[in-house]
Amino acid sequence: MASFRLDLGGVGDSMAASDAATFRDSAVADTRVAMAGLSQAVGSERFVLFGVCSGADNSIATALVDDRVAGVILVDPPTYATRRSQVRQLQQKLLSHGGPREVARWALQVIERRVRIALATIGRTTAPVDDPPSAGRELPPVATFGAQLQALIDRGVKILCVFSGIHGERYNHPDQLFELYPALRGRLDHLYYPTANHTFTELAAQAVLLDAVTGWVQKRFAS
Repeated sequence: MASFRLDLGGVGDSMAASDAATFRDSAVADTRVAMAGLSQAVGSERFVLFGVCSGADNSIATALVDDRVAGVILVDPPTYATRRSQVRQLQQKLLSHGGPREVARWALQVIERRVRIALATIGRTTAPVDDPPSAGRELPPVATFGAQLQALIDRGVKILCVFSGIHGERYNHPDQLFELYPALRGRLDHLYYPTANHTFTELAAQAVLLDAVTGWVQKRFAS
């Protein structure tokens, strides 16, 4: 089984060569070219894409338009708060700070943020994204992300979602994915590492992730 690491055009050591209208379109085009190159070099006809954060988003976008993608490993894909996750976050705040004052301050910050979002959307003709994206990442609405996962599953694409512990109320429980999408339970695989950071910097966390990913690939693509 061959593997290939790709720097998208304009990122890292790769030069921007695409005239695509958006970076997402360029990322999809670059990934498809890379798959074609691997097909010629080693004869691969099916591919499993691995991406972190926006790389996970690019993997989904590529899989949606290219039948050669048989699986996707999504590290910190889009995450969304639920009522249960907000309660869990509140409980954690109480436990960690030992009193209501800090919790009240945090709650006010959350309310203030949501009020700002509501005020900013007054007069818009379309609904806003459920929560503001972090660090410029464009998160799809909750329903759109669920529909994307469902479409890939229906096509037979194997999915492994891996969540780190950085998300706060946006992901703080192993089953939070299915709080949003109960119909997907049992139809995709998921892992949650609450002590890992976004890029699994610590060597121990990397080793655990590597073992989990290689084991999943061997299990799901043994043939």
